[in-house]
Amino acid sequence: MTPPAAPAVDAGLIRRTYGTALWDSRPVGEEGRAHMAGLLRGHMRLLLPGAEERVAGMSGTFNRSAGQLVIGRARDVLDVPVTGASSAEYVYDLATLTRVLLALHEHPQGGRKAR
Repeated sequence: MTPPAAPAVDAGLIRRTYGTALWDSRPVGEEGRAHMAGLLRGHMRLLLPGAEERVAGMSGTFNRSAGQLVIGRARDVLDVPVTGASSAEYVYDLATLTRVLLALHEHPQGGRKAR
């Protein structure tokens, strides 16, 4: 039996979501922040496996260590269930983590892109 296929990553949608939280119209009110936090946490869960795979194959101690730090922080955040309202700072942090996870997910396998 073959394992189920991984869900497709819609990088454009993820960029629009974290962009809204970081730069555009920040979510206002508890309901808006809770909705944005849910979207971002979902994106993080989707991106984490690909980011972990890329970090494991990274060359260079600094790159791998930085990637491992981000992966660890993302895991910590996702391990804590959301209970109650999300602060604006929490949503901003989720957006920042999502942005970095997408960058790691899109990192070319085996190192740098050819120039």
